[in-house]
Amino acid sequence: SINSQTGNIVGTTTAWPGTYSFAITATDSRGASVSATYALEVRAQPLQMTVDNLNMQFQTAGSVAINGTGGAGVISVACSGMPAGMTCGPTGVTGQSGIWQQYGAVWGTPTAYGDFYPTITLTDQAGNTVSQIMRISIAMPPASHYATAWNQTAAGTYTYAHVYVSGGSGNFSLYSCGGTPPGMNCGTSARKNTRDL
Repeated sequence: SINSQTGNIVGTTTAWPGTYSFAITATDSRGASVSATYALEVRAQPLQMTVDNLNMQFQTAGSVAINGTGGAGVISVACSGMPAGMTCGPTGVTGQSGIWQQYGAVWGTPTAYGDFYPTITLTDQAGNTVSQIMRISIAMPPASHYATAWNQTAAGTYTYAHVYVSGGSGNFSLYSCGGTPPGMNCGTSARKNTRDL
């Protein structure tokens, strides 16, 4: 609208970003008038985003929100460089100026471990983009083990127990034991998570 006292054009537009033409006519007290056409460019508020780093465990589900403000229309989310088992996606909300809201999320169950630095990109319907590199740290669970009960046997008779191992990283190449009776020792089974004693 036009302020009749100052002649200023004032207001808060809800129009889609673009260039809009409009005419203004000024009329004096005797009825004389003059008109002119003007162009007003409406720009989307700049996209901003923030996403926290994510600390996870191997093969354990986790997620983190992608928050942002600004933009025009529905905000889409894309990511690159994600570890295996992880992905990202949008919430389908419309960008708003000055209001921080959740535009998307990163989630999944990682099947890789280590530190990864994926790039998260937000894009609005006017083609504006913003990107941020985040860190996803995936740790292996600590190694642990337990042994099955010993078979009771007489001296000179073969016996064994299974030792089951979980966690850790990769294959266990060395397994040692101490304090076993004479003639007993540790051996490696064909399975990754099992050792024979």
